[in-house]
Amino acid sequence: MIYSRKNRVSLLVGAMLAAQTDALHAQMAPEVLETLIVSGERSASSELSQQVLIKTADDFAVGARLDPAELLQIIPGVQVDSRTNYAQDTRISLRGFGARSAFGVRGIDLQVDGIPMSTPDGQGQLASVMLDNIASVQVLRGPIAALYGNGAGGVVALQTAVPEASNISAGLIAGDPGLTRQTLNGEWRSEDLAMRAQFANTDIDGERPHSSAERQQAGVQLFYTTENNFDVIVKHDYSDDPLLQDPLGLTPEQWRDDPWQANSAAETYDTRKTIEHQQTSISLRDNTGETRWQTGLWQGERAITQYLGFAGDAISGSGGVIDLQRDFSGINGTITRSLSFFSWPAEISLGAELAQMQDDRRGYVNDFGIAGDLRRDETGEVKSRDIYSLIHINP
Repeated sequence: MIYSRKNRVSLLVGAMLAAQTDALHAQMAPEVLETLIVSGERSASSELSQQVLIKTADDFAVGARLDPAELLQIIPGVQVDSRTNYAQDTRISLRGFGARSAFGVRGIDLQVDGIPMSTPDGQGQLASVMLDNIASVQVLRGPIAALYGNGAGGVVALQTAVPEASNISAGLIAGDPGLTRQTLNGEWRSEDLAMRAQFANTDIDGERPHSSAERQQAGVQLFYTTENNFDVIVKHDYSDDPLLQDPLGLTPEQWRDDPWQANSAAETYDTRKTIEHQQTSISLRDNTGETRWQTGLWQGERAITQYLGFAGDAISGSGGVIDLQRDFSGINGTITRSLSFFSWPAEISLGAELAQMQDDRRGYVNDFGIAGDLRRDETGEVKSRDIYSLIHINP
């Protein structure tokens, strides 16, 4: 048989392509992985992710007790974003609720000793709460949050420690960035009656220019256990923030260049905030036996003046200076009964809450750090009436 040169070249090219194809198939051949065998069994419902999480003082992070993040950052499902800016409250997010809040806490009901720190419009904050004597934090997620009323995102409930002995203590904390905090705490205990008076003064220079803060807090608390074994807590809390400078934010480019740099608008408009908050409350509760109940009554005032980072002098604008006077009050009550449902343990809870607030709000032009012409003058009222029930069965 006679082969032409053209045929020989074709055979050679075909052989080369076949060899390359075989090599490519060898490279693409799947690797044999080690076989892993995973076996498991159904967990008991009591071992699943709990709807109620409780952390005590022993679990809290060591700190100056200036930020709720020191108490909440250890709790699964709770995200706490400290803004390192005392003119903006710490953002608390529970299962995504509250993540988009520009200021304060929204969608989450905040409680201290059964008394709401959230206003009827759904906004709350913990900046005015002295955190030094918090004994435990309880987080309720899912339907069980109905035990505290209308908290769609859940409930964060703080519990104050009851004095165990009579004593007086003082403390001093100093650190970066220019932080000094002095505390004075006096406690008295006699059988079923206990009292506490506390005071704290905080000054901080801040990590960025125009971010210093001053805060004074005081509180008086009375704890009494009656012969019928229910607890009475009477409290009056006062918080005064005469100066909370706002350094404002940075663009991504500015932050990458220098995250500690100043925002020129903060100096131009002298952005800052002052807050004066006081609240009086009384709560009664009985957590023993098959029938447990709690009721609370509160009244308070809150005054805020804030200078924003713009003039707000447009005809349709509300001004760059906020002047807010807020009065709020309310009453609530809950009763829970333990029972059995076809031999399964169960609980039924009934509750109600009535709360109201009135805002007297004014807005002024921010004339380079000075309140100018009036741009807004309004009064707003919010009333909240809640009736709720919950049946919890644990099969």
